[in-house]
Amino acid sequence: SSDLILKTLKSDMQLAAQSRKFEQAAKIRDKILSIENLYQHQLVTSADHQNADIINFIVEDDRAYFNVFQVREGKLIDQQNAILKKPELDADDEQLTTSFIQQFYSENTNIPKEILISTELEQKSTIESWLSEISDHRVKIVIPQKGKKDKLLDLCLENASSFAKQSRARWEGESKATRE
Repeated sequence: SSDLILKTLKSDMQLAAQSRKFEQAAKIRDKILSIENLYQHQLVTSADHQNADIINFIVEDDRAYFNVFQVREGKLIDQQNAILKKPELDADDEQLTTSFIQQFYSENTNIPKEILISTELEQKSTIESWLSEISDHRVKIVIPQKGKKDKLLDLCLENASSFAKQSRARWEGESKATRE
């Protein structure tokens, strides 16, 4: 449950601080704050998105960093991160979103009734049909309107961004280690 996620993160943060990994501890603290922040919004969002996945991403260099919030019965039950290498450098947001959805849901059987994304998809109805078929219930892809941009989508973007930073720091650390 969400309390378990917070508990785990808080102990991870303490461990990082004890090992003098202050940057890592700060990142975990930010994640805790964003989850707590999400709970405060939950009262607002739960009625709207009872069972939904919220997907957002950020593109840096040749990679797209995705973040997925899984909300079930109005509660955030999980958050997942994934990296998609851009197949061709001119792949736009629509192509990246489409291929992420296809990859993510061909492996992930827990498909909600609603998926919130930030990009209009030309093949939206085709993808909705495919998702509905593999999940045995109707699935709607929702792009919140610009004026009423969903708070969850914004938070999801923030998390994608911090995931990108963490991944980059990890790669830089690894390549530095291999150089030495």
